[in-house]
Amino acid sequence: MKDPVNDNSKKQRKMTVNQVKVYSTVSIILIGVLLSGIVSLQTSESSLAHANGILIDFEKYDTTWFEYDLNVSHNPISLLDKCCKENNYEYTMEKGVVTEINGVSNNDTHSWGLWYVVKNSTSWSKSDSYDIDMRNYSIVAWAYRDSETTPTVAVDATGVSIYGYPQAMRIVTLSPVATETVGALKATGAIVGMDYYSNYPNSLNKARTEGRIATVGTYTDPSYELIMKQSPDIVIADSTQYNQVQVAKAIRDAGVNSVALYQGEDMDTIYDNTFIVGTAIGYEMTAKNIIAEDGLGAKAVASKVAFTDKKRVMVALSPDSAPYVAGNYTYVNDIINTISAENAFGSMKGWAHANTEMIAQKNADVIIIVTESYKATQAEWDYMYSHLPDAWKLTNAYANKEIYLVTGKAADLASRAAPRFPQLSELLAEIIHPDSFETEVPKYIGDEYRDYLTITKYLSYDN
Repeated sequence: MKDPVNDNSKKQRKMTVNQVKVYSTVSIILIGVLLSGIVSLQTSESSLAHANGILIDFEKYDTTWFEYDLNVSHNPISLLDKCCKENNYEYTMEKGVVTEINGVSNNDTHSWGLWYVVKNSTSWSKSDSYDIDMRNYSIVAWAYRDSETTPTVAVDATGVSIYGYPQAMRIVTLSPVATETVGALKATGAIVGMDYYSNYPNSLNKARTEGRIATVGTYTDPSYELIMKQSPDIVIADSTQYNQVQVAKAIRDAGVNSVALYQGEDMDTIYDNTFIVGTAIGYEMTAKNIIAEDGLGAKAVASKVAFTDKKRVMVALSPDSAPYVAGNYTYVNDIINTISAENAFGSMKGWAHANTEMIAQKNADVIIIVTESYKATQAEWDYMYSHLPDAWKLTNAYANKEIYLVTGKAADLASRAAPRFPQLSELLAEIIHPDSFETEVPKYIGDEYRDYLTITKYLSYDN
């Protein structure tokens, strides 16, 4: 390849071709943002109240599910009694109020309450009484909580319960996030189909090449026929894409289980999605372990930079004059806030379109570009830096050459709200606070991103 600085026309052609590759990473985010508002309207009667039984929720992700035919008994007190007997729990009622389950007692801050999710909803509501018909709700739980906290996630993004599914032996995933989450659970051996852009864990690429895993469409256009051809036990969809929600509904109508993941707005949502997949496919304990490991990894990174001065950071999806940038309600924003930094575009919502004037006005100290339009080389970075729009040249980041390219497999990491997010936390922390780390990170980071990780390297979940 010629030096890009001396071959502008070829560079422009290359950037155009690479827009296809961008769709496999960062553009997926944008599609999800535009369509997520539609998804909540799509739940229908055919996709409701899958589970029959009751949940006991001791604390976040520490749950006990008791399956029972609600047509035989739909009284929550009766099912609490049956569940406790089944699991050798003791429970106490005083003056008609549940005060203790399995040694966990009400106190000044926490108490047991009866909660439910209304059909066509994804939100928990607390019941004013115990006299309810459980058949009227998608799921009902006895949960131990304080006044500010709701129970553990128990329905997917379309309001369908995540409990009561049989062990999954054949799984189809419809997005890279879904595939990575199943991979983190070490259940890749059960994947029989996945979308075109799924490429992690690395072992899946070989399996696809050898024909052991089928491609069932793209992120925006999953094929119902190809999915059903794989005879799946369960399909993991992504609710940020309208077509996936519709396919998931059709799959349920055909008698095949499906769950839809939530949009990755923050780290808590990533934890919830991990729990959803783990519970639905029969890997609940593994999911809890991953959530704990990720929490420790993210905390360790945050502690490393806890006492550093905050810098203003911009994360963009291209070096254009008006790029899409990470605003509030994105997992990237959440990560930035935990690593002693300030999101320059934190006042905007989601992956937002920033105009030219805003780039100079926000004046970021560090700019991180997540893109597939460049390779991780010095020549590519030099070309990018020398061709930045005028507004970018008015920033502190430009003046100090604090502009970074994140591309290749590193771009995959940065664009997927999946269990590897602590590695992204460490990578961003190293970029923003280099003096806090022994590892020196270059201005361009690609497939070799793991070489720069020390704290979270073990959280690759590659199998």
